[in-house]
Amino acid sequence: MTSTPAAPSCCGAFAAAMTDGRTRLEADLSGVTFCSLAGLTVLLGTRQSLGDRFVVLAAPPGVRRLLAVLRMPDDALGPPARSRP
Repeated sequence: MTSTPAAPSCCGAFAAAMTDGRTRLEADLSGVTFCSLAGLTVLLGTRQSLGDRFVVLAAPPGVRRLLAVLRMPDDALGPPARSRP
């Protein structure tokens, strides 16, 4: 998610993925350089809705810190993003 307009797209994509019969949803944030409050809200809301069936992967350190402050459960955060050379 690079800007606020991406948040509604992600929300729709997450909902569509779950109605397609998937039992687990992983959000790979490895390419994310900025996540707005709207994006964080989508991630938190999806976790609330899906519980442990939703996990955030490779979130950059800043996004991980914000999600932790907003009380995203530790088990919802997969391995951190790898450092780029």
